[in-house]
Amino acid sequence: MNYLSEQYILIYLVIILTILEFLFPRVKIKITDEHFKEDAKWYVFNEHIVKNFLMFCESSVVLYLSSLNLQNRIVLTQQNIILQIVLFIMLNQFVGYWLHRLSHTSDFLWQFHKLHHSPTKLTATTNYRFSWIEEIIGGTIAVVVIGLFQFSESVVSIVFFILRGHCYFAHSNLNLNSKLLSKVFIMPRDHRWHHSKEKHFKYGQNFGGLLNICDRIFGTYYSSEVDPKEMGLNDEGYPNGVIKRIIYPVFKDGR
Repeated sequence: MNYLSEQYILIYLVIILTILEFLFPRVKIKITDEHFKEDAKWYVFNEHIVKNFLMFCESSVVLYLSSLNLQNRIVLTQQNIILQIVLFIMLNQFVGYWLHRLSHTSDFLWQFHKLHHSPTKLTATTNYRFSWIEEIIGGTIAVVVIGLFQFSESVVSIVFFILRGHCYFAHSNLNLNSKLLSKVFIMPRDHRWHHSKEKHFKYGQNFGGLLNICDRIFGTYYSSEVDPKEMGLNDEGYPNGVIKRIIYPVFKDGR
């Protein structure tokens, strides 16, 4: 599966989730709602401009690591593909958990991460709202750490496809929740609690991506049988508009 085909499949997934959101919504949102208009703007900016730049940055880091010919690099390409997928997911989730948690505990990173927490409603398209600076910082760190291990290219492709697909699902406006699956996976309601204005721990809860294992181990997992009352930021000074939100972190310090 090449990058282009992955992108097409992910777009189809978002379209399917969006259709389901209109047919079986958790909360009714009109197609003309400002929420979707802003998501569309972030889609254009992040998916068609930022992503290409990020791919260049991450590819450069990968090529640089490959050129170093690190003797202590852990080579896993000869291992069973299922084992590689499991190991890669676990490694990704551990690194991703701490990077995500740091984006909430660090005042500097939080100014960039606020963008993703600005929506008061969550839908599959909300996943397009992210700060390009945050992605460069987090993406580079993740690539460097994971780059210390060598997985098969097909495994890397499969795992990233699973992770990105789950991101859209986790943000969806659907009542698809399961007590059984929630024992291991981050479900939409779990992630809505992450976006909640109500904090059950100092900096929030449910920082995990695909899995909630790190949240459970490090004491940041919160589960409820109901959805949060309010989502969004506890910051009345956060501006509206794409351009203002892009430049906001440069002129704003602290929480």
